[in-house]
Amino acid sequence: MGGSGGHSSNETGRPNSDEYASCDQEFDVNIFGPVKSVTDNLAVGDLLSVELTGNDDIVGVFTPDGDQAGTITGTRHLPTLVKCLLEEQNYQAKVISAEGSRITISVRKA
Repeated sequence: MGGSGGHSSNETGRPNSDEYASCDQEFDVNIFGPVKSVTDNLAVGDLLSVELTGNDDIVGVFTPDGDQAGTITGTRHLPTLVKCLLEEQNYQAKVISAEGSRITISVRKA
């Protein structure tokens, strides 16, 4: 049944593979191009939505009111994140540090 090395599956019962596991990624990143009028109101613990903007390869970070706080870029996780967002996977970001214009978020599947 299973190939060499045995057969294993994840909690969903699907075989473990990069294709399935990659959308379960979690990573920390700084918001790129923070919008000062929005990020000035962010606090540690705030939850933001992670969504594709009008351009399918730009990932925006948005407040619950729909205001864009900035974008996610410069991370090795970005291509997979874009792929998963295009597949209608949902992600959220939690503010873990807010020091002036440097906002660090933890991104994970919602």
